[in-house]
Amino acid sequence: MEDPPADEEKLAARAALPEAATRFEADTTELTLPPDSDLELVRQNGELSVRPKALTFVEGMMTNLECDQPQPIANVKTKEGKVVRLIIDDPGSVHLVNAKTGTGDLVCGEQSNNVKLGYYPKDGTATKTTGTIRRFEYLP
Repeated sequence: MEDPPADEEKLAARAALPEAATRFEADTTELTLPPDSDLELVRQNGELSVRPKALTFVEGMMTNLECDQPQPIANVKTKEGKVVRLIIDDPGSVHLVNAKTGTGDLVCGEQSNNVKLGYYPKDGTATKTTGTIRRFEYLP
């Protein structure tokens, strides 16, 4: 059986985390996160805290938003000509910036929109994607 952290501050910090993010080892107060978590552990001045991971960005022309799968996939062609495929695994976690319609709607199919996408790198072998989108910005 796992012993909870000793002091109230640690208990409050644990309660504020998503359930999947908390796991205290039997003889330690070390915190571990699932490998695919959007969070990271940071130790500063001997204190352990959790924060969102830094996003990786890609900028280019979105040529297609594939919606024929359970989760939409954005295809972005960079200025160097490389096509980057990124998945929208959780639409509620995507921050949409500068949408022309002023709504959170994305249009499926072929298109030619300049975009800057913020994502967490993640191997998507089955979908041939390289990350999960968390920021979707339309550029002029």
